[in-house]
Parts: sequence; structure tokens; C-alpha cells
Amino acid sequence: MKMMQNADLKNRRVLLRVDLNVPIDDLGNILDATRITRLIPTIKFLVKHKAKIILISHLGRPAGKMDDKLSLAQLLPTLREHYQAPVVFCADYKEAVNRSQELSAGEILLLENLRFHPQEEDNDHAWAESLSELAEVYINDAFACCHRAHASIEAVTHFLPSYAGLLLQEELTSLELGLKAAKHPAVAVVGGKKVSSKYEVVQSLINKMDCIMLAGGMANTFLAAQGYDLGKSFVEKEFLPEVNKFLKEMGKDKLLLPLDFTVVNEGKVRVVDLKDITSQDVIGDIGPQTLFHWCEVIKQSRTLLWNGPLGIYEDVRFSAGSDMIARCIAKQTVKGELYSLAGGGDVIAAIEKNGLADSFSYISTAGGAFLEWLADGSLPGIDALSVKEHGQKTNV
Repeated sequence: MKMMQNADLKNRRVLLRVDLNVPIDDLGNILDATRITRLIPTIKFLVKHKAKIILISHLGRPAGKMDDKLSLAQLLPTLREHYQAPVVFCADYKEAVNRSQELSAGEILLLENLRFHPQEEDNDHAWAESLSELAEVYINDAFACCHRAHASIEAVTHFLPSYAGLLLQEELTSLELGLKAAKHPAVAVVGGKKVSSKYEVVQSLINKMDCIMLAGGMANTFLAAQGYDLGKSFVEKEFLPEVNKFLKEMGKDKLLLPLDFTVVNEGKVRVVDLKDITSQDVIGDIGPQTLFHWCEVIKQSRTLLWNGPLGIYEDVRFSAGSDMIARCIAKQTVKGELYSLAGGGDVIAAIEKNGLADSFSYISTAGGAFLEWLADGSLPGIDALSVKEHGQKTNV
């Protein structure tokens, strides 16, 4: 994989794929600018080396249609503030070809939301070729999007010399340290609702980690497969046969499942042991006994990967488990006894809510890409940078 540090950038037009998919409220306020600020080193490098930058990204899921609420134009003031460089906006892609030719070194041209065009998600090569006409060099700095074989991620590499950006390199290095170069004991904390969305990750990690702590709806399904009655709690019933197969083949020696829970029943919240869940209870979070046990395991660990909340994090009644685990991990990390790697929206929210962003070894900007890389060790966007010579016109 070629690195942007080795590219000829001076006075050249650079098509920079980034992830500006930031949360925005109904008034247009950016709720979290992390994905914007994490790109600052790449932008500064390009400006310093006198590149002409064409910034491309998506925002939300407009399904191939125009949507003013998802226009990247609303990000202009924030981009100018953080990047401290001239940033201009162009909504028309045909006009953008001419605008890109007029750029001066160090200037930034922001294009409209890629996903306003259905060809983007279709990985359309003709559309990718039209994007390539904007520039002379392509740089992918959107690790969070690399699990998608989209035109601006995969197909465009067929038409331009292609390189990895600084943030993408940083993400991969940190993942390598957390998985392939992990110090043992190594543990994974995996939460979230559906087993089906993370099943391959669990299958992969069971052979690489010393133990996996499962929480959320995922844990419910594993417990239900073992015969526990979980009341009205979410269980992915259609996936029970697959979980049973997993337990039969892999066993449960490496799995740590919750011992107790915070549940709700007709609006009343209480803590119960696993065996004492009633028919009307709904599990919302792990309980204190589980939390104490898991923190003791973390204290003995040297590497930790965390993806997915431990409960229904958006409900304040069920956020304590994720908050406390975040503090436990941060404490061990700050002591220099743990390499901690975390990723995923609710996980990052828990870390930032508790003021712990500087107390983790690395926080990934990615959710889906983070998971798929853990499972497979590769992603379409990474493979596109790695496996072929770039910039050759292809008949695909």
C-alpha cells in the first residue's frame, strides 16, 4: 500500500476521500466534530506540500437523491475554522472539473454529498472515472468507509495513482497493534443488539483473544441458546440455531456472559441475577456483579478491544455499565498496563461523556469498518489500495 508521504503532491490536484459523516441536529448544528478534527494532520500535510485539494465525502443516507438537510455545504464554516485554509464549495460535479483546474496550491474545493448520486453506492466505474477527471492523485483517508465497495472508495483507484492518507494509516497501525501484535492476556468486549451483525467478528476473535465479554442483545441470544428464560428481553430467535452450533463447536470456555442485569418491569428498574429474571422483565444493562467480575479480568489483561455498548446506552437508566467499563479500561491504560482500542458510535459517546478520550490508547473513527477488519483483516477500500497498480484505465 502506497503512503501519501511518498506521493508527488506539489501543485498537483489531489482527490481526497474523507469521512465527514458527522451527527447534525435539526438546526444544522454539528454535535460531534471528531471526524473533522481527526483529518487535520492530513490537511496540514497537503497544504504544506502545496497540493490542490478536492475534498469528497458522503453525509447520511440520502439514497441517491438530493436532500438539503444532508448537503455538505453546511459544513463549510466548521471546515474553514479547523483547517485554517481557504475552502470553497461546488454542488455541480461537471462545474467542479473547471473549478478544480482553477485551484491554487493549498486551497480546498469541497464537493457535494457523494451519495446524492446513486452511482456512488453502485460502485459504478463510469462515475468513478468522471471523479478521476477532477484530479491527478487519489488519497483515501476515510477508513470508516473502507468496508464499502463504493465508487469513491474502490472503483476510483482504477483511474488514478492511489495512496493511503495519514488517518487511514494511523487506524490500520492501531488495529494491527490491537490484534495481530496483541500482548496477552488479550480480551475483547463486544456489545450491541444483534448477534447476526457481529457473528463473524465473534467467530474470528474467539481464536485470537484469550476471552470475549459479550453484552447487550448479543449476550441475550447466547444465554437463551443455553436455556435461560430472559422474560421479554430482546433475543434474536431466528439466529439461535447458529449460536447453538457455535457453542457446540467452539464451546463457551472463552466467553464471559453477564451474571446479573439491570432490568425494567412496568417502569420499575431493578438489579436481578440471571436466574431470577421474571417473565415480564426486559434487560437493559449488565449488573454490578458482572461489572465487578469483568473489571477484575481487565485488570489482568494487557490488550483490549471494545466495540458496542453493554446495554441500551441511549437510555440513561441503562448507561452505567458502559460508563463504568470505560472508566475501568481508561484507568488501566493510564497506568501503562493496558493497550486499549475502542470503536463504534455508542462506545465513543461513553468515552467522551466520561472525559476519557485521552485515556485510551486509540479510539477508532470507524464502526462497521472496525468490525469487519477485526473479522477478516481486510476491507474493500484497503484492498483497493494494496493489490494492484493504480491509475490504469480499465475496461470494467
